[in-house]
Amino acid sequence: MEALGTEHGRAYGRAADIAVQAGAAGAVAAAATGLVDWQQTHGRPRRVGLAHALVNSAALGLQLTSTALRRRGRRREGRLASATAWGVMFVGAYLGGHLVYRLRQGVDQADRSVEPRGFEPVLPAADLKEGQPRKVEVWDEVERAHIPVALVRQHGRIFAMGARCSHMGGPLDEGWLLRGGLGCPWHGSRYDLKTGSSR
Repeated sequence: MEALGTEHGRAYGRAADIAVQAGAAGAVAAAATGLVDWQQTHGRPRRVGLAHALVNSAALGLQLTSTALRRRGRRREGRLASATAWGVMFVGAYLGGHLVYRLRQGVDQADRSVEPRGFEPVLPAADLKEGQPRKVEVWDEVERAHIPVALVRQHGRIFAMGARCSHMGGPLDEGWLLRGGLGCPWHGSRYDLKTGSSR
């Protein structure tokens, strides 16, 4: 519409300028929160997250270039830069969706498997060392599946809880004990040994 050169077209151009500037500001805020989440990732999600950040940074750079061109009166080039930024953003959006829906980053990681229906012998109590979490698996006949459980001996008592962190999916059996809780090795969230609640 802006390219038509009419009064309405110029109004659309001013609105487009505001939209581009607002989008750039929002992208900076989104990048800050994304950086916080990315610091808690590992392995493949970390690599995909880095690619996602680089692609989105390129899109942001194009939008900032568009803003500069528009202010200099080079509106045609500015529109072209914005259009290119949109194409790049589609790639970034795909990577972001892959992180969430395929690699399950930033979503609820709570273990949805059933709880054991009773006490099952898994190992001799003497094999469980004081203060060293250990993962065992309990076979559930009804679900026909193994249920991962983290066992912990502390002050002579044995505690059991789900072996996966409900926040990031970290292996709690690789965590540490701190003030009556079992800490996630990936991001430090602590689960009370008696109640299982997170702190």
